[in-house]
Amino acid sequence: MRRAHILRAAAAVLLAIRLCAAEATAQERGPSEAPEQHTAAAVTTEAAQAEARMHRLRGLEAYRAGRFAEAAREFEKAVRTWPDYAEGRNDLAMARTSLGEFGAAVELLERAVRLQPERAEMQYNLGTAYYRAGRLAESVAALGEAVRLQPRHPWAHANLGVSLYDLGRYEEAARSLGRAADVQPGRAETHYLLALCHEQAGRRAEAVESLAEAVRLRPDFAEAHNALGVAYFGDGRHGEAADAFRRAVEIKPDYAAARYNLGAASLARKRRDAAVEQYRALRALDAGLAGKLHDGLFRGALLDVSGRSQ
Repeated sequence: MRRAHILRAAAAVLLAIRLCAAEATAQERGPSEAPEQHTAAAVTTEAAQAEARMHRLRGLEAYRAGRFAEAAREFEKAVRTWPDYAEGRNDLAMARTSLGEFGAAVELLERAVRLQPERAEMQYNLGTAYYRAGRLAESVAALGEAVRLQPRHPWAHANLGVSLYDLGRYEEAARSLGRAADVQPGRAETHYLLALCHEQAGRRAEAVESLAEAVRLRPDFAEAHNALGVAYFGDGRHGEAADAFRRAVEIKPDYAAARYNLGAASLARKRRDAAVEQYRALRALDAGLAGKLHDGLFRGALLDVSGRSQ
């Protein structure tokens, strides 16, 4: 598999895992649920703290209902009433993240972490916010602190692996993703990303193994089927590659890269009619890939497969 193809696949997949991780923080665990803690410097009255907690509860209700702007307004009232309310700042950051306001989320989480530096979940949230803001080195630092504080935090290990991957630190990324898979073995996306790390390190057999596990765990994971086909194709296993690409197309009929790959694999197997079928479908999906397959069909161009996820 060509390295450029892997990088294109990684860019798309990591973005998905980024979004899928942020959503999981909010939807699976919700904003911070731990009991609030007072700071030594806090001078907010008990009545004000009670009012802040009331606004936070209202915000949590709105957040869970998907009313993120309303949730943000309630969380803002909470932290305005009680400035050292770390949980309120954490939850306001999650609402801001859901509204796409990543810079504001970072500032809120930095303050929350200063108030409660030993809270692994807040370090995790800060690291994820740094990642979404493109601050990769800071993301690695915060996520590393999260896994130090909570060594079996699967999302922190996974997102640390994602940040390390984007920095080109593939071996470290593989170790972090491997730990995430050990702690939470049933998450297909982790095995998928781990496969990309193995491929970058030249360990294609391990990449195939991780991709096979990803599609076993999530049979409708079209991108993993496509990536598995790319790996098979690189090993000259054109029949298995075609089967994997065909499965990706069955799951996601508008998946242009998989259709192109199926056409290329069909040509490699001397199945011209099957390649023509994919070319016809591609013309309405991706003119660039349709043109490449056309050159293979009618001009004898040698074709490679694509790791693109779209």
